[in-house]
Amino acid sequence: MGFPTRQDEAALHERVLATDPVASADVFAAFVDPLVAAIQRDLRCDSDTARDSAIDAIFEYLGASSSYHPSKGRLSTFLAHITKRRATDRIRARSAEARRKQEFGSVVERRASAPKEEMERAVVARELWHKVELQVWRRRHQARPWCRRSSGVLSVFLNSRVLLLAAIRP
Repeated sequence: MGFPTRQDEAALHERVLATDPVASADVFAAFVDPLVAAIQRDLRCDSDTARDSAIDAIFEYLGASSSYHPSKGRLSTFLAHITKRRATDRIRARSAEARRKQEFGSVVERRASAPKEEMERAVVARELWHKVELQVWRRRHQARPWCRRSSGVLSVFLNSRVLLLAAIRP
């Protein structure tokens, strides 16, 4: 499965320039498989990357067919060059994405603390919160000597009717 001959390429290019409705399908049929094989051989990339790059190259050619000049080289060479650029871009993008993921993972690993440290922080925070609650309770209790029942003090502290109702019920 090789590229078409120089004469077949020239005739196909003339059909594309003449906006033949079937010419685009013929371009795909004639060039996709040879381009995929060439890119896989030259760049050693996977078949999906090679196929996507070949299809993109053909679409680019069909979108701007006047950019190809037969006097500068064969159509297959023109398409292979575009395909290689597209495949190289895809490979670079994939490796950059993998590098970003790895760097993100290392940053997250550096920032993450050990479970023991998290537990210790939680215990310290709970102890501090209990101290704050005790101080607030003492100040309110001293400010309101008429309130002697602990449930009444707690309901004043929390300003919650639900706790007051719960304390009244047996």
